[in-house]
Amino acid sequence: MPDLPPWLNATLVDLISQYRANTLPHGLLILGDPGDGGGLMTDALVAKLLCRSDLAHACGDCKACRLHQAGNHPDFIRVQPEGKSLTIRVDAVRAINRKVAETAQQGGNKVIRLENAEKMNSNAANALLKVLEEPSDRTFIVLESRSLGRTLPTVRSRCRLVTLPEPTPEQALAVLHSAAYPLNPHIALGIAQGKPYTALAVTADQLNQWSECERHFLQDLGFSQLSQFIHKAPLEPTLKQLMLWIDTALRQQLSRRGALAPIADDLIELLANQTARSLFNFRDYLVVLLGAINRQSNLNPQLMGEELASRWLDLRGTE
Repeated sequence: MPDLPPWLNATLVDLISQYRANTLPHGLLILGDPGDGGGLMTDALVAKLLCRSDLAHACGDCKACRLHQAGNHPDFIRVQPEGKSLTIRVDAVRAINRKVAETAQQGGNKVIRLENAEKMNSNAANALLKVLEEPSDRTFIVLESRSLGRTLPTVRSRCRLVTLPEPTPEQALAVLHSAAYPLNPHIALGIAQGKPYTALAVTADQLNQWSECERHFLQDLGFSQLSQFIHKAPLEPTLKQLMLWIDTALRQQLSRRGALAPIADDLIELLANQTARSLFNFRDYLVVLLGAINRQSNLNPQLMGEELASRWLDLRGTE
């Protein structure tokens, strides 16, 4: 069995069991985040679908496995977002259709792996529908998505959904410890929203920015100074850090559970004194801003910084 993080083992075992029992559907939609190791699970599943051995996992030694490991398997296509817009275009899906129509060169399965299925535009999705509806024999199409809501319903309805579990905080921390992560693993996980494989890439500069953000939002700064800091700081990480603070305060108010990441005691005390309604309202505002960033909307950074500063000062009751 491949060396997977423990929270993903059961899902992989179940999918391979279905495959060996000839009950695995030809279309899978795997919902999860690469930061939680979802890509590793898909790696292992694809490897087994291509392997020609009878083992319960990819053997790594047969010709098909060696071709796959070398990136040369003729019956495998991996499609990823491309271009400045990071979308999956219709030409890439047409290449899938051509591959599916061919006879498998290695005499085994044909496997298509399409990452970030939510990045398909409508033309690409429509081109994929026929393959999903009428697949050729021994063809498996494995779609990966970070967002079920942004994956087109016509695609979702033609695949079996596989929702990957997320690691517990203890499991996430163990990944960083086993990798000998050299910086503060708790703060790194906070920056990475609890996703261990994202946290492994967190740099010292990002940890310093975390501390700077705490310092500026805790200080009794006026509107002008705070909005200037927000304008200069990286926007999305700042919004996610604010979201983490709000979520931690709400958790402590509603369930008395501990912090999601190391957060200054003064900051927790400040937010704990706010009403749950005001915290939820501020959280809703952050969700709107993060959604606009994900949709790549045209945002005015200066106006956004000013509004964010104003709302934060209003939340903490600063004139």
